[in-house]
Amino acid sequence: MKKIILFTCMILCMAIAAKAQNTRMVSYFDTKYNKAYYLAWDIKTGKSIQYYWGDGKWEAMEINLPLSPLTGVTGNVLFEVYFDQKYDKAYYIVWDSKTGKSLQYYWGDGKWEAMEINLPASPVPGAKGDIYIKPYYDQKYEKAYYIAYDSFKGKSVQYSWGDGKWEAMEINLPEVPVK
Repeated sequence: MKKIILFTCMILCMAIAAKAQNTRMVSYFDTKYNKAYYLAWDIKTGKSIQYYWGDGKWEAMEINLPLSPLTGVTGNVLFEVYFDQKYDKAYYIVWDSKTGKSLQYYWGDGKWEAMEINLPASPVPGAKGDIYIKPYYDQKYEKAYYIAYDSFKGKSVQYSWGDGKWEAMEINLPEVPVK
């Protein structure tokens, strides 16, 4: 009987640990309102909840990103965020770690809206590993950038926003940045 109870407890602990491994978080700080925001999500489903610090505790936002923020996902659902201080806008990019297919969201008119123009469906051609995307907003030049990279060897493509679209930059990191 003790073995059955021990085995059941072990299975339960493994299930809890496996579920916890599916949770990721990103954050940003809004300097105008002096508030920190955290987005927590499940990497298998993309379901997310955004939190902010208010009245001495973390509050869940009433309006969140869509329950399924990206369709046709074959890998994990990943998010990154950048905050444009000049325009007081948060931008979340969500993508499929296997294909790199992405969709960008921003807060506008009291709701999260998907952007019409996004990175290419395969931002790192020929990628062999998981794809990761990191945003950067240059406050001085008021220009947004994304670097998309293949986790296999680090091949990357940097994109900049110009002329109403995301453009791959001609100058990128070496094919294998860490030898």
